[in-house]
Amino acid sequence: LDDWNKQWVKSAGMPEIRYNLREKNDSIAKYTLFTVSKEGDNPLWWPQKLKVEMGTSDSLTLYEVNKRFRVAEVKEALGSPLPSYVFNNSGGLGYGYFEMKRASQEYLLKNVVHEPEPLKRAAVWINLNEAAIRGKLDPAELIAVQLEGLSREDEPLIIAYLLRCLRQSYWIYLDEDTRSTHTAKFEGILLNRLIHAEPEAKKLFLNALMQIAVSDKTIDIMTSMAKDKVEMQDLVLSARDRVNLAFELVVRNRKGSEQLLDSLLRTVSSADLRTRLNFVKRAVVGSMEQRTSFFESLQEVNNRSNEEWVLEALAYLHHPLRVKESRSFITPSLELLLEIKETGDIFFPKRWLDRTLTYHQSAEALDDVKQFLYKNNRYPQDLKNKILQSSDHLFRGVTAREKWSKQRNREKSEPL
Repeated sequence: LDDWNKQWVKSAGMPEIRYNLREKNDSIAKYTLFTVSKEGDNPLWWPQKLKVEMGTSDSLTLYEVNKRFRVAEVKEALGSPLPSYVFNNSGGLGYGYFEMKRASQEYLLKNVVHEPEPLKRAAVWINLNEAAIRGKLDPAELIAVQLEGLSREDEPLIIAYLLRCLRQSYWIYLDEDTRSTHTAKFEGILLNRLIHAEPEAKKLFLNALMQIAVSDKTIDIMTSMAKDKVEMQDLVLSARDRVNLAFELVVRNRKGSEQLLDSLLRTVSSADLRTRLNFVKRAVVGSMEQRTSFFESLQEVNNRSNEEWVLEALAYLHHPLRVKESRSFITPSLELLLEIKETGDIFFPKRWLDRTLTYHQSAEALDDVKQFLYKNNRYPQDLKNKILQSSDHLFRGVTAREKWSKQRNREKSEPL
C-alpha cells in the first residue's frame, strides 16, 4: 500500500507506457509493456490493470494485463498472428499515454468515429490527443478526424472533451494558414449541431461557436441571435447569453456591436449581474489604450476584490482573436503574480495565469515567459511551477507548429 501511495498519490508526472513486440514466423514471439520513467534511481511505473487489444483485418483479441511492475510480459499473446494494430488501453480505465506505432495510429484515426463503445471511444480520443500534444501526431491530421467525430457524437461528456481539444488545437497547435483550411467545416459542424443536437448539448455548441467564429455568415447568425431575431428549437437564450454574444461581436469589430451591447446590458434584471458585466465590458470595448488602462487598474488590489469578475475580464483581454495586441500584458501579469498570491484566494494565481496564457501561441509570447523565468530565477518555486503549467501548451504549440509546418512544406516540395 505504501508503494502504491508513493506512486499514485505523492509522485508527479504521467506514465508513458510503451511496448515491445518481437516476431517470429509471422507470429508474436514476445510482447511486453514497459513504463518510461524519468525518475532516475527511483523509477515509477504506476501499477494498474490494463486491457491490451490486438487486431487484424478479420479478428480482435483482448488480453487482461495486471501491470504490477515497470515491465509486464503478455504471455497469452505468444504465438498469436502479428496484429495490424495495437491499443494498450482498450478497457478505457488505464491512466497515461499509451504509445502507438504509426500503423496503430493510422488504424485508430480511421476507425475511432466508428467505435460503438463510448468508454473505449473516449480512451482512443484521449490517447490521440496526447499523441498530438507530445509531437507524435500532426494536429492538422487529428483535427480533421475530431471534426468528423464531433459531427456524429452523441455522448455529452465526449462532445465536451472534443470541443475542448478542438479549441485547443485550432488556436494553439495550428498555424494561421492551416487553421484557415478548417474554419468553414468547423463552423458548419457547430451550426448544424446547434440546430439538431439534443437540448442538453446545444449550449456546448453555442459556446464553442462563439469562440471560433470568423466568417461573415456565422457572425451574421450570432448577431441575429443576440438581437433575438432567430429561434432555434430547444435553445432558450437568457439575457446573459445574449450579452455574451454581444461581447464576442465587439471582439470581432462588428459594426454596431457596442451599441447592441449597451442595449442588452439594460435588459439584465439582476443588479449584481449587471454590475459584473459592466466591469467585464471594460476589457472588451474601446481602443487598445482603454483596455490597457483597464488592465493597469488591476494592479490595485481593490480592483481585484471580485476575482471571478477579473478572470472573466482577462479571458476577453486575451481572447484568441486579440492575442497579438494582448501579448503586451504577459510580462506585467507575471510580475504581478507574487502580489496576487499574497492578496488573493489560494487558487487565484493559477487561474490568473490560465486566463492570461491559455490562447497565446506566438514565439514572441513564449520568449516573454522564458525571459521572465530567466530574470527571476529565484522566484518562489511554487509560482514558477504554476507559470510552467499554464504555459505548457504555449511551449508545445510553438514546437509543434514549427515541426509540422516544415514537414508539410517538405511533402509539398517532393516530386510527384
